[in-house]
Amino acid sequence: MNFVAIDFETANRDPASACSLGLIVVKDGVITEQKQWLIQPPNLSFDYRHIKIHGITPELVKDAPTFDLIWEDIKSCIDNQVIVAHNAPFDVNVLHNAAAAYSLKLPSFKSLCTVELSRRAWPELKNHQLSTVAGSLGLDLDHHNSKSDALVCANIVMSACGYLNIKQICDCFNYLDMQSDVETFKYDRDFWDEQGFEIHTTEDQVKRQKSASKVSLESINTESKIAVINGYNVTLESCTCRDFSIRRLPCKHMYKLAQDLKVFDMSKLQQKSAENIESTACTIKININMDDIIYNVINDHTDKLLSGKIQKDEFIAGILRLVSGMKT
Repeated sequence: MNFVAIDFETANRDPASACSLGLIVVKDGVITEQKQWLIQPPNLSFDYRHIKIHGITPELVKDAPTFDLIWEDIKSCIDNQVIVAHNAPFDVNVLHNAAAAYSLKLPSFKSLCTVELSRRAWPELKNHQLSTVAGSLGLDLDHHNSKSDALVCANIVMSACGYLNIKQICDCFNYLDMQSDVETFKYDRDFWDEQGFEIHTTEDQVKRQKSASKVSLESINTESKIAVINGYNVTLESCTCRDFSIRRLPCKHMYKLAQDLKVFDMSKLQQKSAENIESTACTIKININMDDIIYNVINDHTDKLLSGKIQKDEFIAGILRLVSGMKT
């Protein structure tokens, strides 16, 4: 089993801003090389949020080589190989953009995502983030240290292939193709039709909808419905960002595209949510049949909910307190 595991860390949102690369070479199922580079990104431009994640600062890389100076070493490792990474679309995108920044021609290679592979091997895990999978396999991880991440990634591949009885790395592609219907509700559903309404109402999704207004739209093709947002390739069905790769639900970039294409209207969503709440409240109000005191209390809570004086959770809590009092 031969492949190369990689992990990039970036200085900012620009996918060309690689500031560290970890690279692990596996030959015949054995790790034969472990490499790591600090890289000086273009203009030494760092985002403090990225520094907070990986701890790499401009001071650490000011004397490091630029990407073009380590390219031949990288190229010799990945040429005609299978590149594996945890959330491969992100790392491959960085590889493409970092090379393009110096007009470097990429060699031929295939890429394999260990997020997808680990989902197939261990669907019972609560999530398939690198730290979670590493913990389940008893692997040491210094997260966001590029060599450590790449090393764990390589071990995930070998563990998953052993567990799934996959003998050659190329067989992983066939296996993933055959298993592509495992999570059809996340991969194939239309996020933006009426039936997909409920996925946008969760707290996590509402946060992403609000964050959509803060992202940077770099380019958009309204006919093909494809955009580049914060350096990520975005469609209405997918995004190359880590968030979508892990959750397989609309990320803030997808919400931005959907809003700009006018296929998603947050105000209409809020209106529909309000209508659902009102319908529920009215049903409760109409169907309750008990003595006047209890009826009046619930009636009062319902009126407050409909007028916006209390929120839905406060309404439910009040009713639960009332029911609890009735039992005692």
